[in-house]
Amino acid sequence: MKISDKPTEHLLISIYLDSRLLNCKYAIVHITDEWKRTLQERLALVSILKNTPDFTSITFEDESAKFYINPKSVINGITDNLLPSCDYAYVIYENNDLLGMEYLHQFTVVSYAIDITPNRSAKFIAYYGDGIHIHSEEFLLDDIL
Repeated sequence: MKISDKPTEHLLISIYLDSRLLNCKYAIVHITDEWKRTLQERLALVSILKNTPDFTSITFEDESAKFYINPKSVINGITDNLLPSCDYAYVIYENNDLLGMEYLHQFTVVSYAIDITPNRSAKFIAYYGDGIHIHSEEFLLDDIL
């Protein structure tokens, strides 16, 4: 896996996990044209609501982010060198990079979502039945669209 200076179909993003039991620090977001169209529709709704008093964000069901356990050293090398100064980056897969990586699936997933704010930033959220909550670093949607 390597960092791309141009948009790709995959975004590597830092996450926060409220469990000491798991080694899960990153998510990979699969960006498709269909997802971008859906995101534009969601942003249109947010723009209608943005001037509403006390409106802070709206959450939509979204399963485009996959959370990984024990990332391979190729991801650790990228994130150790890049993500501390930049919380997300486009990546290009090389030689089946995702083989051998495990999704965070041993816990029952309650929901996957994306939370969008009026300033066009967002974060991915996952809730697991065992009380585990994950959320990504906030990112600007204009960087993706």
